[in-house]
Amino acid sequence: MADERAKQIREKFQNQVVGLITERLKAGEMSQDRSKKIAAMVLEKLPEEISYQELMQVIPKLDDEFVELAAVVVPIMTEYEKKLHATIEDKVLELVRARKFKEAMIAARKGIELEKQLT
Repeated sequence: MADERAKQIREKFQNQVVGLITERLKAGEMSQDRSKKIAAMVLEKLPEEISYQELMQVIPKLDDEFVELAAVVVPIMTEYEKKLHATIEDKVLELVRARKFKEAMIAARKGIELEKQLT
């Protein structure tokens, strides 16, 4: 079952894709066929029951096949990465303040590895 956060992001992403497709079709910058392929792929890759974690793993890959989607993918992933960085930083600082230096180093390394996976 998808959590509320995943549902909100999925719906936001889908709405932005619809807006992008509509804009490009009106401007003659995208064919009907390509718009249908993009819509089908987005619906396939972002099912209603997708979890937040799965969503954050799938979204950065959506513009690999359809570069037009970068206009939607990049802002969402930038926001996610900022929140992730702040969360990691808060956790590491909390551990340092508690003088749990070894745990702080482990948390920092895990955070760095997680951030590497996003890029």
